[in-house]
Amino acid sequence: MKNVIKIFLASSIVEFANERMAIENFIRNISDKFEENYDVKIQPLLCENFDDAYSKIRKQEEYNEKIRNSDLCFFIFFTKAGEYTREEFEVARKKFEETGKPKIYTYFKVIKDETAEQSLYDFMNELDKKFGHYYGTFEHIDTVKMRILLSLSNMEMDFPEIKVQNGECVVDGKSIMSINNVSEFANNSRLKSMEIELKKLESYVRKAESEAPKETDDINELEHAKNKIRTLKESISVLQERIFKVSVDMSCDKAFNKMSERQKRAYRLFEQGDLYGAINELPSEEIMADFIRAEQMYLSAIEDEARKCIKDQLLAIRLMEQNIEISSAAEQKIIERYKLIVPIIKKYKIEIDGLYDYMMLLDNNIFVDDKDELLRIAKDLFEIYIENPSYRTSLFGMYDTCNIIAENLNKDDPEIDYYTSLAVQSLDEFLENAADKNSFSYALDCMRAAEVPQISDEKSIHLYEKAISVLEKLKASSDVKEQIAFCKNQIRLLLG
Repeated sequence: MKNVIKIFLASSIVEFANERMAIENFIRNISDKFEENYDVKIQPLLCENFDDAYSKIRKQEEYNEKIRNSDLCFFIFFTKAGEYTREEFEVARKKFEETGKPKIYTYFKVIKDETAEQSLYDFMNELDKKFGHYYGTFEHIDTVKMRILLSLSNMEMDFPEIKVQNGECVVDGKSIMSINNVSEFANNSRLKSMEIELKKLESYVRKAESEAPKETDDINELEHAKNKIRTLKESISVLQERIFKVSVDMSCDKAFNKMSERQKRAYRLFEQGDLYGAINELPSEEIMADFIRAEQMYLSAIEDEARKCIKDQLLAIRLMEQNIEISSAAEQKIIERYKLIVPIIKKYKIEIDGLYDYMMLLDNNIFVDDKDELLRIAKDLFEIYIENPSYRTSLFGMYDTCNIIAENLNKDDPEIDYYTSLAVQSLDEFLENAADKNSFSYALDCMRAAEVPQISDEKSIHLYEKAISVLEKLKASSDVKEQIAFCKNQIRLLLG
């Protein structure tokens, strides 16, 4: 049976006529892709704010009923918070409190020269103080489109992986939209400066190559510029991925209403591109002091306080990681934050992904070589995985953990074979229990599993063949053809 996700969009028709049309077209476009590939229909529900002349008809009641039956509600504001839009928000809020639906997302367009009505500031204050509701800001409607896409990924369904690649938001290997106008990317000064430098270098290379340089110095300078372009592209890609990781966290925290007040302030500054301002909203000493105070008072909601503490620190780490030119001292500050929350994660067994991220940081860190700490963290994480298999949320989660333990044990330790075999077993279990075995992402999972060094050539060939069989059933595209060719080449190499 086809899943239908209803998205209600509330805004002033006068101020946002063009934006509303753009969002509706965007929703219908992604709905077409999802119906074709995942049997999921995404239905936009739009309403209008009426003049007083129409208010007697109370057509608004019909829109209120649409709100109650929707899965997601997006409210966007500019210079005013009109009577009917506020009524719609109240309807959505009450229904959410009763049933957990619809999930509510609120965004205010950044005001520059325009004069906003007092109703807007009153409503923003009410959201903050009365309801504790997080609202975001945007300058371009693409920001709202991105939030819609990420909100869909938080739904309880088999949603394909969302990534950012080469300045595009990509779902299941297909480009959905550009990220250039999305607030956190458009406002990030470091990203913008690197992109400007890249354009200048590319322009220089094009001009230099057209003039066919012959002097040795000119040739060397051209080659240096090309190397710099490659390095810049890699740095831009890394920074975009790190920014996007925070965007995903923000969407998830908003969807499940798990934001602390610090996170709300930090996320808003993050959207505005103020990275250092966001980090300053998350002072490590205050975060830990609040948690210790809460723990000492034996609060009944101590787990909630623990979660806030962990997530505040993790958000600070995610933001600090966006510094591409990270140094040994900067890495050490990140590690210090991780060390503060590791005991809390272990004690309450919450936000386990934070422990996994710390393990992977230690494993890949070029500045810090602490084998003992890495092994301790990996074993702690392994114990949590064993106690509660539901924590196995990714293909390489258990594999990475077991593999890291095996690599860091003494060479004559008899447990090496145990952890190695368990690593391979976890990959088999994941692929066996995958929800959608006919998707592009499943084919990629098979390909990634085929590259695991512990498995036999025969098993790798089997996984590549499985990936090919899935890809050949999908709609032909350059990505699909490229992956099929890659799999076939890997099989040839394995066969010798």
